[in-house]
Amino acid sequence: MILKKSNTALVTLILLIAYFPSIAKAGLIQSDYLTTGDNLTVRDQSTGLVWLDLSLTRFMSYSQASKSFVGYRAATNTEVETLFINFFGVNDSNKTGRVYSCIKYCSPYKSNELMLQFQELFGNSGFTKNDLTKSIGLYIDEDSKLTIAGVENGSGINARYNAIYGHEWYNGSNYGGYINSIPSQYGSYLVKDNINIPEPTSFILFALSLISLILHRPNKLTFKLNTQTM
Repeated sequence: MILKKSNTALVTLILLIAYFPSIAKAGLIQSDYLTTGDNLTVRDQSTGLVWLDLSLTRFMSYSQASKSFVGYRAATNTEVETLFINFFGVNDSNKTGRVYSCIKYCSPYKSNELMLQFQELFGNSGFTKNDLTKSIGLYIDEDSKLTIAGVENGSGINARYNAIYGHEWYNGSNYGGYINSIPSQYGSYLVKDNINIPEPTSFILFALSLISLILHRPNKLTFKLNTQTM
């Protein structure tokens, strides 16, 4: 009986541990879009938004992407800003150059852990000639201009080109053409509204309580035997 209880508790604990990897920084949880296990959406615990994987909007113009996924819409400037501030921290006030850069956030020839987490969550939007993997999305900023935010990441000598493009990143480039033309290296940030998500803390407390009940519930068989003996 004790062994059976321990096995049940162990299974519960394993399920709890399996749940942990899906919980990322800033309360972002990877989840499914159309089929079980596709991991093509990201649920934001802090805002209730669901973000669509950038790989799904690759090879689509911003306008096309914004209309192609039922229930999803283009993310606003405020929503993108909130996502990046919560994930990477508050950016500096300089709007030129790489606000979130390898110099500030990662060592030479080494990927930043946050960059890898972001790419795992939001998927690949393209590749560069330096074998960098991009996870970069288009959105319209506070000045009503189409711009980009995301990360590009490589390994070895190519890691020197690694960069995190923050929501205030700007280098004078004009991305407006991608409103109707198709980018080869960018997706678009799309979100779904008002999704109620159970907090990880609640789930963890429930699981721990269940394990405690399993381990400490009365042993009915032992009680019956003791009664008969008396």
